[in-house]
Amino acid sequence: MNADATRQHLKKQRRDRERDLCRQDILSAAERVFSAAGFEAATMEAIAVEAGFSVGSLYNFFANKDDICRNVIEDIFGEMAARLAPLDASDGSSDALRAFVRIRMEDIERHRGFFKMLVAGGLACSKDPGNVPIHAQFVRFHTALITRLAEVIAALKSGDDAGGEDPVIVALAVDGFVLAASRYWSNQDPSAPLCDKLPIIERMALRIAGASGGQATRP
Repeated sequence: MNADATRQHLKKQRRDRERDLCRQDILSAAERVFSAAGFEAATMEAIAVEAGFSVGSLYNFFANKDDICRNVIEDIFGEMAARLAPLDASDGSSDALRAFVRIRMEDIERHRGFFKMLVAGGLACSKDPGNVPIHAQFVRFHTALITRLAEVIAALKSGDDAGGEDPVIVALAVDGFVLAASRYWSNQDPSAPLCDKLPIIERMALRIAGASGGQATRP
């Protein structure tokens, strides 16, 4: 690669990094606006103000509000999926299930307002012809999350009771409890860190899954 080509390559890399940073700034601002105002009340103008961009600049990155919301969901669940991917319960220990609960709680904590909007059904009225409906996209990602948890539970219990409950049913029960407990304590004390309740939620999740409690192994 000659000197001119090297400069052009470095220039493109810099532009790509700057574009990625701008994109993340917009998505972070959008999550805050969606969390505070709800999806229907949120506007491109409000997102632009929160992000420190002009409204026109937003359209250089996203087609509309629906597109922004889809990308917020994709980023949140994509990061969560990457963190869950290495979990392995094939050794029969409950560490992988504990780790799932911890990761789930940390993500609920980090995106508390946005998840509250999702759980409340704040995306049900979204219409964006030609694209996957936002609520359907959320359902797809949540289904993948339950599938991953079911894999952990199936591996954990493979040597215990092959004739037990369907791992997907157990996974739904575990994740449903984590979500319900998180929502309950968020309503009880919105300012308190949810992860303070992690030991309680962890123990109950293990009990629902029929896994041995044992000692918590922290990463």
